Amino acid sequence: MENMNRIIDSHVHLRLLYKYNPERIPWLIGHNCCVISWAFGGDIGSVSDLKQYHVTRRSVFEELRRRGLDCYHLCGIHPRKIPPDLRPEEVADLLAPFLEVPECLGVGEIGLETGSSREQEILCAQVEFGLSLERPDIRFGIHTPRKQKEIVTGQLLGILAPYQVFLAPVAVIDHCAPKTIGEVLSRGYHAGISLSRNKSSRDELVEMMGLFGRESHRIMCNTDSGQEFFEDFINASRDGRIEKKVAGNIFCGTASRFWGM
Repeated sequence: MENMNRIIDSHVHLRLLYKYNPERIPWLIGHNCCVISWAFGGDIGSVSDLKQYHVTRRSVFEELRRRGLDCYHLCGIHPRKIPPDLRPEEVADLLAPFLEVPECLGVGEIGLETGSSREQEILCAQVEFGLSLERPDIRFGIHTPRKQKEIVTGQLLGILAPYQVFLAPVAVIDHCAPKTIGEVLSRGYHAGISLSRNKSSRDELVEMMGLFGRESHRIMCNTDSGQEFFEDFINASRDGRIEKKVAGNIFCGTASRFWGM
């Protein structure tokens, strides 16, 4: 069993959490929680705004690491935060400088929200950029939406199919639900489960582990906290309905191995 004294929240939005819930930083440190922060953004109206967001975001990580928080991050363009003036051919130059620091583990949060052609072209540009780096340690954090989850997740998997042989071993597809996690795992990807009242409940997690617990070495849980902070992750890690070996994987072990910690 993995060391359950340590937990890894594999998807948060740390800049938002620090801004709106600063009291949670010492709380996370006190709970021996490592966090992986995925990019989201604030008011992104232009490429210039997006660059400034990433600069500011990086300074937040540096400050919180100095304060003792064990934190890492991904750099990417969220499908809900694509600047209207961004061209796909600009993606590589925009993201490259922010991937150079050792605490940046890869590209994310990328994916689809509505499945529009615009989202698709920026998603593919980011996947192609990340794979072109030929970094064995590169990882991808991929978003699926709340609305039309089954349809958009199926669309996402279809779009990623040409990259799958290279992408699947290094990508986690997040916000999986009981009706989507099976297909994600069958394609060879890691699966993320976000535990909150807005995403997946503890009962749904228990249901998914009952069906896919044998694949727990490819499943990791998270809070997806930002403006709101969700304690569901901590509470679920203590849920006696989840077999100990499975719990060791989904709350720490899988993320530790996947992110190369």
